[in-house]
Amino acid sequence: MAELIDREGVPESLLISLFNAVAETSPLEPGLVVFGTVGWRTQMCVDATTLEIVYAHGLATADRAPANTTLAHFNAYVLAVAARFPFYSWSHGMDDCRQAAAVIERDLERIEPVRYFWQTVLADIRTGAYATEEVLSWG
Repeated sequence: MAELIDREGVPESLLISLFNAVAETSPLEPGLVVFGTVGWRTQMCVDATTLEIVYAHGLATADRAPANTTLAHFNAYVLAVAARFPFYSWSHGMDDCRQAAAVIERDLERIEPVRYFWQTVLADIRTGAYATEEVLSWG
């Protein structure tokens, strides 16, 4: 897994704290290799059996959900989302939030169908959680 991650690379971060690459990959449990973190206690992992990207939330690694079918698709998603930032400002209305999420979702769908992790990100964008002022305050 480390070879795959080294070969394909991983973005350093996305929107300051939405995703951050770890300095060194590590096993979370047999079959899952951590390559990044999302927020507090959520790890982005490569599944060694399927090579899919999953995120494991909390301390119970059984609580995991699909993110992307490959590391290359994960990287493309991160770049696509980052390319659309800033999405909106606190001064914008909910219509702007919904429109930003719709545009990003179309961009992501061109790469591969949106899976659970990214659906939650889009839901947060849709509800105004990623206003420029908010995101910049995380750094």
